[in-house]
Order: sequence, then structure tokens, then C-alpha cells
Amino acid sequence: MVAYNDSFGAILEGLGARGRALRLVRNLSQSELAQQAGIAVMTVHRFEKTGQTSTENLLRIALALGAEAAVSELFAPPPYTSIDEALGRPAVVTRQRAPRKPKRKSEPKPTPRKQP
Repeated sequence: MVAYNDSFGAILEGLGARGRALRLVRNLSQSELAQQAGIAVMTVHRFEKTGQTSTENLLRIALALGAEAAVSELFAPPPYTSIDEALGRPAVVTRQRAPRKPKRKSEPKPTPRKQP
């Protein structure tokens, strides 16, 4: 569980402040942004004030503000610092499912005998 310490709260508040600044650069009111994003005005207000919102709403706000490129880079691997590091870093492999095990042939269930 992540502790909401001062630096964590500051990051969230900074995220909300940057969202507000971009909204103002785009010359949008909170209600206009909310309408374009398909969310409630109170959600935009809370996000701008605290930085707290769901991941889905964050993506909706980013798309409405034209900032989806920044969101897609959120968990990008860091850039290489040297050619040795680039050669030594393993390639990202997409995880695949294990092959399915063959189904066992079901044995016929014994039929109950009727007693005379």
C-alpha cells in the first residue's frame, strides 16, 4: 500500500495544477472540459484541486486536452545511458499463455443397477 506522504501528495497536486494550466491554455472552462471528456464537472474540479481521480477519468481528461502522448509515455522504459547498457538490456517480451493441456477423456459413468 502506498503511503500518502508529503511528496506523494505534492506529485498529485502538481498533476492537477498542470491539468488546470493546460485547460486554461486551451481556453476551456471546467464545464466545457467535463463535457468534452464525458465526466462530471465536480470530477474535473476535484482533479484540478487534489490531483485525485480514477485512471479512466485521467485518460479522458488527457484526451480532451490533447495530452494523450504524455500519458502513453507514463511507464516507458528509461532511455539508455550508454551503448553497453542498450546491448545489455533485455528486449521487452510480450507474455504469452502457456499451451493448453489436452482434455482428459472422460470415462463413462457407471449406470446404477436396479435392485429387484
